Amino acid sequence: MENIFRYNPQKIWLSKLFSYNLNVKDILSTITTSDGFLKELLEVWAEVDFVPEIASKNHFLDQQLWHNSLIKIAKETIFSQNWFNKGITRVKHLLGSDRSQATGSDNKETT
Repeated sequence: MENIFRYNPQKIWLSKLFSYNLNVKDILSTITTSDGFLKELLEVWAEVDFVPEIASKNHFLDQQLWHNSLIKIAKETIFSQNWFNKGITRVKHLLGSDRSQATGSDNKETT
């Protein structure tokens, strides 16, 4: 019998949480919790782990697209479940195989 509890979206989300590049303000507005300990843990993590600037082109290309304080639309961090499910998680995933900007036809399957 298949274990229906093997796939737990909350556990997967929590494991990804620590790969996001969020500053303290963004982490508190992106992840809402009433758990005081978790809130404090997230604040400390953001203070220690947040990288406030891009060091190189390769660093930029390797940036997480989702929940990244350096990548915003209308002053908000972004997330697309549809694109995430298709494996589009980093800036470099938006580029064609020759590292040029992907065309609309390249991205047709992602919309």
